[in-house]
Amino acid sequence: MSSSLQILTRNTARLAVYASIVYLVAALFYAIAGNFLVHAGLMLYSSLILFPYGIAIAYIASGALRRSFAVVLASAGGVILVVLPTLVAAVLGLEEIVDALVSLAGFLAALSSGYVALNRKGSIRLSLFMVCVTMINLSVIPLLRMILVSTSLFEYAIALVIGFPISLIYAVTVHSLPSTFNDKPLYEASIPLPFMNLLASILVLSKWTAYGILLLLFSLALYIVAARIYRVPRYLDTAKQRSGVARRGLLYFLYGHVAVIISILIIVIYSLAFIAGSGFCRVLCVLHELALGFTSLHVYIHAPIMIPVILGIKHRRRFNPIPYLATILAMLFFPLNTELALIFYVIAFLSTVFIVI
Repeated sequence: MSSSLQILTRNTARLAVYASIVYLVAALFYAIAGNFLVHAGLMLYSSLILFPYGIAIAYIASGALRRSFAVVLASAGGVILVVLPTLVAAVLGLEEIVDALVSLAGFLAALSSGYVALNRKGSIRLSLFMVCVTMINLSVIPLLRMILVSTSLFEYAIALVIGFPISLIYAVTVHSLPSTFNDKPLYEASIPLPFMNLLASILVLSKWTAYGILLLLFSLALYIVAARIYRVPRYLDTAKQRSGVARRGLLYFLYGHVAVIISILIIVIYSLAFIAGSGFCRVLCVLHELALGFTSLHVYIHAPIMIPVILGIKHRRRFNPIPYLATILAMLFFPLNTELALIFYVIAFLSTVFIVI
């Protein structure tokens, strides 16, 4: 890419990340104050849409070759999304306009990632292709919500977290984890993942929530195979042969994926409790296990590498396992004590900031 395009994409991604952090802090204060409707809106349009979209802009740009002006489209989508959380929190009744803008941003990023994918090979091409499908998910899901007007905010949030940030996690990890250790993803298992999540999202939006969650659980199991997460013990042996900061960084990276496997087990148990109608884990519980748990863990895994580059700050690399441990505890305690779960989530967030900054 030309230097001007690099500056544009870097600044747009940086704006999206900074804005999403501000919105996250505001959302946590609204949760503490007991205003859960504004909390939900801010979290939905910032942490679950804006933040992963900003990371995606940087990821698409990193895969682009030469003067790939296609990244401008994704950057334009990022600018659109930055203002939406404020709009949602300040003005009620604009859901259709906001959803239309989210859909437009997804479409623009799908064009960017699809074009960039065509010019690459190997697992990075697979990854960018999956990003493209994920952005199509982001474009389709809000439109479906506009059609299926009976969908509640929390059902929409579950559908969105399945179709967008979780699918984006799949897309990044199938390349980042195996390639770090000179390995390759399982292509046959990787390609269906974002399509499965789109179908799961459609089922949730159509009031077949239990079936959508069951399909998600299957995609989570397939993800472990596709991204070679089951090979983490072998990768750990390789990492332990390194020394210094490289060793600590690789171990932090791998222990995060161990935490991911634990999080998937927790999600399976709580999701089956929801499907069984036990009352132990309801819709909000499932949503927070996916967003506060699985999604946040992947943010904490990649934050020490990606965030300093995006924000243009020095890598502190104070690697420690507190973000993973606190997130797992937040997941475990959410159905039992939401206030305690929130405390653990804040600890996980602040400890990650300490690692990065």
